[in-house]
Amino acid sequence: MPGANRITLSGDADSDTVDDLRSVLQKGMNPPFGVALAGADLLAANADAALRMDCPFLP
Repeated sequence: MPGANRITLSGDADSDTVDDLRSVLQKGMNPPFGVALAGADLLAANADAALRMDCPFLP
């Protein structure tokens, strides 16, 4: 299935409510089922682990 086992960031660059920007933040996950923002960290729940990543969209 395309897009499975990854976290994809998406965004609307021109405010027309259409997803224009898309990039893969993390791939090869087992499967991800939740994310949370904690300060400047993005936390992701995996089936077998929890991951902490730098949040790419915060200054």
